[in-house]
Amino acid sequence: MKDTQDSEVILRFSNNRAALLECRQEKGTTLFFSAGMDMRAGDFPLHGIYVPFVREAVRLLQAHETKAQGLGAGHLMQIDSEATIELPDGSNQKCAAGATFALTQPGIYSIKSGTRTELYAVNGDPKESDLTPAAAADIEKLIASPPETEIRRTADGFERILTGDARTNARTQTESGMVVPAGRRRVVCFRIVCRSNCIEEMMTALQKKIDAVRSAWRRTEILKGGATLLADAVIVVLALIAIDAIYHLPTPARALLLAVGLATLVGAAFLVLLRPLKRQLPDSELAIHVETRYPALNGMLMAAVEYEQYEVTDQVQAGLVGALVVDCLDQAARVNIADAIDKGRLKQRAIVATVLLAFFMGAVLIRPDLLKHQLARVLLPWIDVPMTGD
Repeated sequence: MKDTQDSEVILRFSNNRAALLECRQEKGTTLFFSAGMDMRAGDFPLHGIYVPFVREAVRLLQAHETKAQGLGAGHLMQIDSEATIELPDGSNQKCAAGATFALTQPGIYSIKSGTRTELYAVNGDPKESDLTPAAAADIEKLIASPPETEIRRTADGFERILTGDARTNARTQTESGMVVPAGRRRVVCFRIVCRSNCIEEMMTALQKKIDAVRSAWRRTEILKGGATLLADAVIVVLALIAIDAIYHLPTPARALLLAVGLATLVGAAFLVLLRPLKRQLPDSELAIHVETRYPALNGMLMAAVEYEQYEVTDQVQAGLVGALVVDCLDQAARVNIADAIDKGRLKQRAIVATVLLAFFMGAVLIRPDLLKHQLARVLLPWIDVPMTGD
């Protein structure tokens, strides 16, 4: 990298070579860093100067702008020439030259004047991020005498019932002479009341939902394993018949072949039927399956299952857990959560088993005597059954 008259060297390396150059062309400014900015060129990103360097380089480029690009909501902008302004909500508005336009919406404004387009970012009202702590007395007045929401058992399940009067609570706060600061909303709190016996009943109802999913999973595994085992049995029998028909096996060989076939079926039964049924699925894993199938639950089922493992120690915890479980049961009642179990593999294995069984039954119908003779040879090897001429 060599120095040129068209650029100005801002930084140099220790060997006096240009590191950072600034080039100005018409209204634009370009900064060129002659080394890489990632780890492929060196360990510069690991040094503490890296972030300040990038930040100050951006500030240097912004310093050449003639207009501020970061504005706040409510800012009044002077329009130099006739322009069309695209607002953040997508609408367009035309402004005459010399007019004043109020930037009331936060977002990105696009101002088009002739062939030139300028973008302005307008930030929201800074009052919304005011973190000045409120006085303790104001907070106590805001949450004084909150209406209660009690969780009760109904004929259809559980529901939250408003037992307090929110309007009376709000009127009490107004009559107390409390002034709500500008820009802040009045806080209306609801205290959730849930009795311990109601918690136990809701947890029992939730456990029934989880047990229904577990039962559906076990049924699916049994059917899937049964279909697989049936397909394996047909394949083993057909394989024994084919081997005996080709090699004309004597009695000891047929007995050994039958033993191998039976051992294969026993191993298959253990792998596809017994082992899956011995697996213990925890409630949390079942809840994840259901949440994946029904995103509308929004994690409520997983959270409720987690809370089920903890002991509720006070009224506040009981109210929060009760509200969560009520919402979860309400959402679960709208869907059949037992359908969350994937039955795709069951359908595939059932189709394969049906095709193989149909093939076997077709052979029985076409050549019943021949197939009966061959089955006797491979399934009853201790009986002397001669080979047929077929």
